Amino acid sequence: MFLSLRLIRGRIFDDLAWSCGILKRAMDFLNPRKERFHRAFLITSYCLIGIAIALLSWVLLKQTDGYCFSRDGTVNRCGLVFVSSQPKGADVFIDGVERSFRTNGKINLQSGEYAFRVSRTGYQDWKRTITVVGGDVQRFDYPILFPNKLKTTNTLSFTGQLAFLTQSPSRRWLVGSEVAAPSQIQVIDLRNNKDLSSETVSIESSVFTVADSVQSWKVVEWSSDERHFLTLRSFTAEGSAAQEYIVMDRAGTQVRNVTRELQLQPTDQVHFFDKKYDKFYVYNTETKGLRTARLGGEPPTSLQLNRVFAYKTYGDDTVLYVTDAPLGGTPKTGSVSVVLQQGTRSSMLRQLPVAERYVLDIAQYEGKWYVVAGSSALKGVYVFRNPLDAVLARPTDTPHPFRFLRLVSPQYVAFSANARFIVAANRQNHAVYDLEQDDTYLYKAIDAIDPPQEHATWMDGDRLSYISAGKVVVYEYDNINRRVLQPGLPEYGVFFAPDYRYGYTVRSSGSGAPELAQTAYILP
Repeated sequence: MFLSLRLIRGRIFDDLAWSCGILKRAMDFLNPRKERFHRAFLITSYCLIGIAIALLSWVLLKQTDGYCFSRDGTVNRCGLVFVSSQPKGADVFIDGVERSFRTNGKINLQSGEYAFRVSRTGYQDWKRTITVVGGDVQRFDYPILFPNKLKTTNTLSFTGQLAFLTQSPSRRWLVGSEVAAPSQIQVIDLRNNKDLSSETVSIESSVFTVADSVQSWKVVEWSSDERHFLTLRSFTAEGSAAQEYIVMDRAGTQVRNVTRELQLQPTDQVHFFDKKYDKFYVYNTETKGLRTARLGGEPPTSLQLNRVFAYKTYGDDTVLYVTDAPLGGTPKTGSVSVVLQQGTRSSMLRQLPVAERYVLDIAQYEGKWYVVAGSSALKGVYVFRNPLDAVLARPTDTPHPFRFLRLVSPQYVAFSANARFIVAANRQNHAVYDLEQDDTYLYKAIDAIDPPQEHATWMDGDRLSYISAGKVVVYEYDNINRRVLQPGLPEYGVFFAPDYRYGYTVRSSGSGAPELAQTAYILP
């Protein structure tokens, strides 16, 4: 009972206190001075909150627009850098300081030069000095961290000498055949690289001309369907040397003898037209004529070019070629002309000195056409951008080159897989142009190139590779991050899985027979 009376008394006192508080606040508003104070306090609070929200919004907007804040409080336009790697989850160091994010990630940096290092336990570091410009966005999505210790295993053994071993453009299919058994090919699907196996596909032997002996096979190119590829078979028949072009089919059902069906001459050379397995460019090395042809049908075009010394094609209507019969002009002694023909439009791009070798290539990058032309008699190659759109003062004028890459006696030119880079090479000497950053890199690779290789080739969109001293060497476009990888025979080169998690080379087994070896680039 006493407890109940105490609770009731406490409740009464609480109610009285609350009532007094209400009364006091009511009395405050009856006091003009206190009412003004409360109103000023509310207005000031709302203003401060508004300023804070506006300031925060401004900061967020500036960060979104590429601005960042230095330690002294200044606001600068920053650059955004994306960094990815294989494998992902690697630590990122900038100027020796580890950052809070890992690959794949991004960071805003003030303008300046930074030393990046991407590191993961068990792998070799990837390093690059990066120049950041305010408002710029750079993507380094190509770093591959190769293991410190490589593990190579035998995946497929052959019984005799290989006639050829070739990889499709998407890198999914690897197809090979032995010299002693051309009617059987081994097909490997590299997407199943964890459980790699080969399928034996039989080919009707009547497609091949009966030969006394076969000297060599050469893979010319793949079609765009990832199924067919063109080969050149050199052999001896009835005591005479001969050759024939064969379209091989990894499925085995559409193998065609192009030489027989098109009745080609011994001096004819063929390439796919628009990467289609039944359409061809036919070039006669004796008459220097270039035409088109189709298996079992009319030619895809009426193209007929004469006096052609070298050519490069793109799509179904573009031909870049070298001729001593210039368009609408008079041949000049000791020189040849580079001509670009695209559909019904033609233009002479440049005159070059007569040489033993001409180097040509053409590609599109970010909606623009780029053409590369040179000769072994020059000290570099010319690069043209959208040459057919050039405005010329006179019909006899030629487009001005966009760039000139300096290299003594260029022997090879090629665009990278993503068309961003152009490489001109003479053995180990390189001139590389970056279309995106407008930079040129001139260098000599330190590793000798094992014959029969003549030059490095693009591994992907950013790296070159070749075999030196019996081992695979890869390096980036500007000759940094060089890595020496697994052993391999140079006559077969190196192949990579579609995801670049594995590399494949041919090496000699203990018995001397070739074997296909798989090297893991990702640690288990």
